[in-house]
Amino acid sequence: MSAKTPFLAMETAPARAELETWVQQIATYCAADKVHWCDGSKEEYDQLCQLLVQKGTFIPLNPEKKT
Repeated sequence: MSAKTPFLAMETAPARAELETWVQQIATYCAADKVHWCDGSKEEYDQLCQLLVQKGTFIPLNPEKKT
């Protein structure tokens, strides 16, 4: 394996299928309405923060006081 190979490139199809099966089993067990696969993007972070503000978990900060 090359040192330049990104970590995600090492993912194998069987491991992915096993992970998806496990997540589906847990979602069924927990009676989850939906499952969100995190990608770690700034857009995802902003969307999750906005959702938490809408649900009352987060309180929006005053943008004028942000540093």
